[in-house]
Amino acid sequence: MNYTESFIILGIDITKDERAIRNAYRQKLTVTNPEDNPEGFKRLRSAYDTACKYAKEPEEAPEEKPRDTTPSGLWLEKAVEIYRNIRTRQDVECWKALFNEDVFFSIEEEENCRMKLLGYLTEHFKLPTAVWKLFDQKLSIVSDAKTLREKFPLNFVHYIVGRCERGEDLEFSQFEGAEDADYDLFLEYYDRCWQALQEKNLEEAENCVRSADALGIRHPVMEISRANVLARKGLMEARKPMEGEQSGEGKPSEGEQSGGGKLSEGEQSGEGKSSEGEPSRGGKPSEGEPSGGGKPSEGEALSGEAKEYIEEAVRIMESEREKYPGDAMICYNFAELLWMTGGAENGEDNGYRSRAAGLYEELKADNDAHYMANIRLTEWYYTQKQYRKAKKCAEKVLASGSDDAFLDLLARINEEIEKELEVSCRENPGWEPRLELCWCYLQDGKIARGIQLAGKLEKLLPPEKEAEYKGLLSKLYVEQGEYEEAIAQTFQWEAALEEKLKNRQKPDEKEEKRDRDRLRQAHLIRMQCYHNLGFREKEKFTLAVREGESILAGTVKDVGILLEIAQIYSEMDEYELCQETAARLVDEYQIFAAYASSMEAYRRQLNAGGVVRTASICLRYFPNYAKAYEYLAKVYLDLRRREDLEKVLADAEKNGVRSPILEAYAFQMDHEVIDIGTLNVRLKNFRDVFFKQVEKGDRSFYEKGLPILTEYLYYYPDDFMLVERAIFHRAAHHLEEARADFEKALYLNPVNPYALNGLSFVYKYQGDYEKALFFMKKAILYMDQEMSPVIYADMGNLYALLGICDKAVEAYRKYESLAGENRSNWFGDNLAEFYLRMGQIGEAEAVYGKYYKKNKWLRYEKLVGLYNAAGDREKARRTIGEWGWELHSGNIRRVVKGVLAPAVQSKPEVVSYPDYYCSKGWVELLFGKKSAALAAFDKMFRNGLVESSMEGKICDAVFACILCGDEKRGRKYARRLQEWLKVEQAAGKPKYYNREKAHLQMEFLAAYYTEDTEKLQEILDRESKCEICHFCNHPRCREMEGVRILFLLRMGRREEARERLRRNLEVQPWDEYMLAVRHVAFQDVC
Repeated sequence: MNYTESFIILGIDITKDERAIRNAYRQKLTVTNPEDNPEGFKRLRSAYDTACKYAKEPEEAPEEKPRDTTPSGLWLEKAVEIYRNIRTRQDVECWKALFNEDVFFSIEEEENCRMKLLGYLTEHFKLPTAVWKLFDQKLSIVSDAKTLREKFPLNFVHYIVGRCERGEDLEFSQFEGAEDADYDLFLEYYDRCWQALQEKNLEEAENCVRSADALGIRHPVMEISRANVLARKGLMEARKPMEGEQSGEGKPSEGEQSGGGKLSEGEQSGEGKSSEGEPSRGGKPSEGEPSGGGKPSEGEALSGEAKEYIEEAVRIMESEREKYPGDAMICYNFAELLWMTGGAENGEDNGYRSRAAGLYEELKADNDAHYMANIRLTEWYYTQKQYRKAKKCAEKVLASGSDDAFLDLLARINEEIEKELEVSCRENPGWEPRLELCWCYLQDGKIARGIQLAGKLEKLLPPEKEAEYKGLLSKLYVEQGEYEEAIAQTFQWEAALEEKLKNRQKPDEKEEKRDRDRLRQAHLIRMQCYHNLGFREKEKFTLAVREGESILAGTVKDVGILLEIAQIYSEMDEYELCQETAARLVDEYQIFAAYASSMEAYRRQLNAGGVVRTASICLRYFPNYAKAYEYLAKVYLDLRRREDLEKVLADAEKNGVRSPILEAYAFQMDHEVIDIGTLNVRLKNFRDVFFKQVEKGDRSFYEKGLPILTEYLYYYPDDFMLVERAIFHRAAHHLEEARADFEKALYLNPVNPYALNGLSFVYKYQGDYEKALFFMKKAILYMDQEMSPVIYADMGNLYALLGICDKAVEAYRKYESLAGENRSNWFGDNLAEFYLRMGQIGEAEAVYGKYYKKNKWLRYEKLVGLYNAAGDREKARRTIGEWGWELHSGNIRRVVKGVLAPAVQSKPEVVSYPDYYCSKGWVELLFGKKSAALAAFDKMFRNGLVESSMEGKICDAVFACILCGDEKRGRKYARRLQEWLKVEQAAGKPKYYNREKAHLQMEFLAAYYTEDTEKLQEILDRESKCEICHFCNHPRCREMEGVRILFLLRMGRREEARERLRRNLEVQPWDEYMLAVRHVAFQDVC
């Protein structure tokens, strides 16, 4: 901590008076409790020690440096004089006159002048944008950045390059004060105030404002800072009633955004962030920070003092706005302050948010791409239910990038628009709503649905929409990992765009620019596709590089392309080209992330020195970059440099970097690595002892086995072992841990098909079927010969969960062609059901006929279920009749045969009467009378029901009794379910370990007659925490949706039940639970 900062913290002017320092320290101690605020206390103590040390230093006359009387030295003196006066500092003509002096043009002194002025700028760097632009012209700062980095500190070069490219945020012409006042110190106070606001340290921010005031200088940025301090104090006062109730008391609300600085040029255009080492003023929300405003919880009363603070802050901003009516920086910061304090009174809008929205609209009118205005207006319009306006603003934000919180907001906006469009598509046969809906699906990540809808759209579109349609398909296919198809579509898109540009009748500069950008997008998509395909076919890497190079424009837009090209060269083992590209990124664009590609190239070449050098640079700029720590640690581990390794591990921990790879290297410091043969033997034993038990639901084996498996991982920290541990996590239903290990495996090897497949199942069990499908397709792209073809059936199940049954059948047929006769009845059941959902009943009948050819009883059961779901009353009744006749006549034959030939021994035929009566009960529930259905279920119990293994049929009976209103029977059957659940719990072997929702339905039905509505609601609420049943392929959970409607009917919420029934039948019209509810409860009308 320097002494200037120490006096800012103490809240007094710089002095050598030790008594004044002690008094200031004691005063601060009264409001800084070390127990409540240990970090604040440490900072205060450090400030006190630094100030005391400064006070004790002898008053030595500063050692005068000999005057530099060389021509360049005298020239620099003139530069210093210009800088010291705030008026001349911002006068470009003064600087031009300096650069026009003969000494600057002389061969002998030009470079000396340049170096001396740059040296002066290392300590004096507060200049207006116009002067920075002039400096770049005269001193070649940007173009000569590489050479400058060898002579000056890297941070300094990075800073001045950023100023030359993007300008200074602050408007110097707005300064008021004496010409010789200390404006640099004022700006230091301002920067420190801004930093304190970002750190939620209002006390220090207030001290900075006070210290700046003492300098006799005025500028709007400090008034904005003052207003922010007051507003935040008001918000803190408003939260005081909550103290002690929540953690984090006294902190500003989530999403609070500090105003207090001018938008940089890049920020106004929606491009880029502030330069490194300088806070971003008025830019994007900080990472992880939602875009909502900071306000007290609903219902909080705003105290008088809190209200006074906020109103004073607003008055300050109103005054600045009046003084500088056209200033975008003041307008923006006023809007941010109003947004932050909006809703601060009683948890309701106090009018500030609507005023803020008006200011954001003003900013957007001046600059349609204004990043923060579009972010705030997206949220504002969403709250006002103006979804189309919100969407337009959101699209501007997406062009520059956004965080997860904003993407969640966009998903909610799209969901509302999709509802409107889906209704419009049902009512309107035209293409317009369908095309818009496809774009919504693309933005919302509903890629499979978008492709399905786009397939139906092609024939409806007019010719002028061909280019847009091909672009849509290109983007949909690349997002789903269908790279070959995406490439084909981009060529068609490119051709349609070229034709459009060629045949344009009237000049339209904006539209032509957009079409040129779309052509560039086509190349970018092909580059991405060829890059991914290159892992499978190496020659595709060359095509990827070619696509990237074809659109290099010599501008900042090249950065992303060059980064990917550097990565591709590394994958191609073209290490020199990789290093050249990385060097270009650093030298021309100051993109230090390129050192990561350089580091990777050195690692692949086993160049330890190169790895150490580039990894160290990476960590200088990106201290949270895990891979750099891992590569450094590996080098030091291999070289047995324990002290260096321990330092790397300590630095990683200090910066919050956690990695199983680093944990493994720490382990290997003190343990000998076992040989691979020993590891394989231990892994096999582990799977037999631990993994199989966890798969059965005994989680105690997970707790015992995880440390053992983790130790094996530490011996060999590679993608194979990470996948092994991830699968173990997944088997124990620890999905987040599984996902982390699968993702880390892909971090090490992005084409590991087992990691991709495993990640697909994690997302499937979490209900994110679109992501699951993407990773499944990538697993198939990179699958090896050892991988089971059942992966295609798994993909079919994902399509079924998404409601896309034609693709499900296609995937199943692919599996069938690869697996040959090695298929189970499970495969046949699913394939038949997919045909049912497509309305192809004949194909479904044929599948059942094929797979149950030798088991007529199961064939009857499957066919009855098929006709029930298809709504074919006649076939369902005829088939159940044939089944009953066969059972009856077969029983007679068995009796006669036993009488006539008692000595003849034959294998007994397996006959299940409960299956028949349960199926008959469902036929009556769907097509007949309640009494007939209940009678059938009653006979099921009296004809061989094995309660220990047929609990599913008991559930059906309880469901039927509730639906039909037979409480007496229902209570009796529900007790049997309760007994079954008790036996299961006592055995400690969860039969439904991988079918959590089915088990939840059972709990609900068992409790229906004996528990109150609060308990039943608690059971229903647990569904959100359940994985989907592992073998389920229904878009909605049939079992849980069925009992939810029963609950609504019990609560008397009949219309809500009807609406839920209607929505479910729209999604899955073949759902027997819903069909039964419709027939019995709503007389086939919903």
